[in-house]
Amino acid sequence: MKNLLLAALLLLLFTNMQCKLTGPNEIDCNNNSIHLSGNAKSYFFYKDNSYWVYYNEATNEYDSFFVSKAELNIRQPIKDMGDDVNKCYECARISICNTSKKEVFYLTIDNTSENRNSFQEFQKSVGFESDFGLFYTKDSLETINGVRPYEITIIDSLEIQSKWYKNLIEVKSDKVGFDNFNYRLYAKNIGLIKYIDKQANKWELVKHQVNQ
Repeated sequence: MKNLLLAALLLLLFTNMQCKLTGPNEIDCNNNSIHLSGNAKSYFFYKDNSYWVYYNEATNEYDSFFVSKAELNIRQPIKDMGDDVNKCYECARISICNTSKKEVFYLTIDNTSENRNSFQEFQKSVGFESDFGLFYTKDSLETINGVRPYEITIIDSLEIQSKWYKNLIEVKSDKVGFDNFNYRLYAKNIGLIKYIDKQANKWELVKHQVNQ
């Protein structure tokens, strides 16, 4: 119950956080902005019209996701988040839907400090929200997650559905109860190329179009 309330609060915080320039008397963001990690954006930021098609060999089924809305903007500092009040912050918000046009993921990338970025994935599920996150320090992925027991590994290359992918991030989350997935595999400039859900269904990428 405690984890459920925490995730709900996090979702409320991120969905209500401004991610744009506002107000005439605020900081000049053109000259005082801290930008997101280019490395984080290469894995997790996707523009409109991006899509991914996955195949489950065990059941001979296909599933697909597409970006329904993507924003990459500059926000004003938020004191309660510990921001430098003299800086503006680049941030990203992405909504991903399935073929029935129902939102299944809500992604955010934001600065937690001048040298640290957070990537958060909120998964829409029946009755609750589950969440997952990674952190970057000075453009480098943190492979030790201090919040939950994720096993994060950098992989040079791997073959998925007869196609080789490079520069991979593997995340094993089978020991994390408050997560809809047991496994994720991300490729640079592509995104999620493989995932295993809590029902042990294995989905692998067979087709995609990614706009960054």
